[in-house]
Amino acid sequence: MVLLSLDEPVLPWVPEDMAGRIQHLEFMTLRQLLNHSAGIVEYNDVGELDFIRAQLADKVHRKGNRFALQFVLDQSPYFEPGEGFAYSNSGYVLAGMVIENKLKQPLGRLLHEHVLEPLGLTETFVKGHDSAADDVASGYFFNMDEPDFVLPYRQRYNTKQLIVNTALADAPIAASARDMAKLLKAILVKTQPVNERIYRNMVGEESLHTARWLPSFMDGALYYGLGVMVEKHKDGVLYHHGGNEFGYITQSVYLAEQDVAIGLIANCGAQDECDEPVIALTQALIARFTANNSD
Repeated sequence: MVLLSLDEPVLPWVPEDMAGRIQHLEFMTLRQLLNHSAGIVEYNDVGELDFIRAQLADKVHRKGNRFALQFVLDQSPYFEPGEGFAYSNSGYVLAGMVIENKLKQPLGRLLHEHVLEPLGLTETFVKGHDSAADDVASGYFFNMDEPDFVLPYRQRYNTKQLIVNTALADAPIAASARDMAKLLKAILVKTQPVNERIYRNMVGEESLHTARWLPSFMDGALYYGLGVMVEKHKDGVLYHHGGNEFGYITQSVYLAEQDVAIGLIANCGAQDECDEPVIALTQALIARFTANNSD
């Protein structure tokens, strides 16, 4: 029995006080929110870092999906639903709200029941749902260049509490690098409960959209399915996805031809001093494994 269709309108499951303030919402589907073709604006790009300013103004209380979506309300969309591609975390935040409202279950419970427990991801915890998710490594941001920036100048700022207290559906979990790699591989080799239908929806040819302004590693043509970047290069296909925010950067990679999964986490992020070495290490590991395969 299908409880939730990717192609049904999301409007009935969005709270009434928000529904009238998101333009074109009546035409948006869950699939469009998840493949970044809905045109909904990215909450991080509203104003002058308004989102993190609001985080810093209240470091104590847990913040959920409504907190992030307040920055999306009344904003002009990037385009009409289905008419383009623009990576927007707001789409995943709204999708999480829709899923919880329709299924009448918290996202944390659904993730445990349908993803974490079936795949044996014992080093992955849901923020705002599992107490273990609060016990993460500290992440650091070094503001060395901008005296007027929102975070302290020339100080090593620990962003852990900001991240722990912001439990959104676009980044709902805290996990180990091993579990990150394990999850990506499970999707692509169809480890149960991932079946052919789920695989096709996530990375099947008919589900891919040409991606723009996203990182690539093999100078290939880049596409986006549902939560996975698909990079087609001259020697095959590379699957990957990364995350980057103040204090943390992550990267998951799966090399299909080599059957190699890679997970990387660094506890600093959103600055060249951290981002560039992680990208370089990812590229070096990819080159190492692809070279070994050709020998």
